[in-house]
Amino acid sequence: ADNGVVDFQDDNCIGCKSCMNACPYDALYINPETNTAHKCNMCNHRVEVGLEPSCTLALRDEVPALLSTAEANKVAEYVLTFEELLARDKPELKLRETGGKALLHGHCHQKAFDVLRPVETVLAELAGFEVEQVETSCCGMAGAFGYGTDTYDFSMKMGSAKLFPQVRDAEPETIVVADGTSCRCQIADGTGRQARHVASVLADRL
Repeated sequence: ADNGVVDFQDDNCIGCKSCMNACPYDALYINPETNTAHKCNMCNHRVEVGLEPSCTLALRDEVPALLSTAEANKVAEYVLTFEELLARDKPELKLRETGGKALLHGHCHQKAFDVLRPVETVLAELAGFEVEQVETSCCGMAGAFGYGTDTYDFSMKMGSAKLFPQVRDAEPETIVVADGTSCRCQIADGTGRQARHVASVLADRL
């Protein structure tokens, strides 16, 4: 936080899954206090930092669009992804180890909001990685889409187009990075390799 204080909020679901499953009105009522007034009161001119791209960026876009309230709009102004905060403040992390290769797969929300650059900045400038970005569209999972019995095959075909081959071809010592939980599940299911969140990668090096 800007005043040096960090609060870890134990919130319930913000309703992002309902938004992705085309049930926006369910999303409005899953936890309206968390979505609006509660988070607004917690802001107090401090940034709200999230780890999961879909949930974090939903607070910046889908939630205020659906709720159309002053509270939701205020929260949106203070929302940052984990990497946006680090790229902005550039703290001295004092990592035990720097360098290496990272293969980066961007979550669809990160691409839509152009927040992959901060991810690359954190990996390259703060952790010393040589970063290669996977040039692909959606991994195919798309929330829970890839687990549907009628969509599984299509989901795996999407992943097999570019993402899976690049992950499989990456050297064993290359760290596969994907912030999205669904992306990491898809990569594991499609390639057998475990992708990591940037926060996890940095934590291992502290």
